[in-house]
Amino acid sequence: MSASVRKISFAVDNARGDAVDCDVRFVDDEATKPVVVFCHGFKGFKDWGPYPEWGRHLARAGFVSVHLNFSYNGVHRDAPTEFTELDKFADNTFTRELDDLQAVLDAIYEGRPPEAPIDPGRIGLLGHSRGGGTVVLQAERDDRVDALVTWSSVATFVDRFGDEQIEDWETQGYTEVRNSRTGQAMRLNKILYDDTMAHRDELDVPGAASRIDVPWLVVHARDDE
Repeated sequence: MSASVRKISFAVDNARGDAVDCDVRFVDDEATKPVVVFCHGFKGFKDWGPYPEWGRHLARAGFVSVHLNFSYNGVHRDAPTEFTELDKFADNTFTRELDDLQAVLDAIYEGRPPEAPIDPGRIGLLGHSRGGGTVVLQAERDDRVDALVTWSSVATFVDRFGDEQIEDWETQGYTEVRNSRTGQAMRLNKILYDDTMAHRDELDVPGAASRIDVPWLVVHARDDE
């Protein structure tokens, strides 16, 4: 019989005052446990597809799992699987997501939420797709991070924009992507491009990867396109 997994939801504010919603899962057996913080990818959210089961699996394996929603991912807590905040999605940036992750790690290091049996001296990061690039950048700059897992991670933030996207930004101030699940046309405003170019050194994923000195598991399909 598998252990019962408890879930706590809480929120922290990042340095910009934006709320970052989190789900914390653990087996409530009074033993302190290492923490795994999970970061979703582009057009993702903490309640998408298999993500909640990943959290339960980590909890049953002896970890406290923390799944976060980036503050501008377009999903509100009142509709946790729908994109109802497309204005925020449009204004999201890579640096904003780093601010979100920083705020969550600060909270964990301070022992929040207090109900969770967190050992703040043992923190790991797990990132999927675009979240993989985020956790690589954070692990390189934050010595509180003890381990890293990237799952089908992106390889770059700076060099991923196509010529058509850049032309859209220059001519109309936004470009659009299609959500294949919902059919929504989702805008990406020019702030994404401008902010990335302004912080290109800070957002250098390959450079950060070359300096990672903690244990790092890379999970990636050989024929990923």
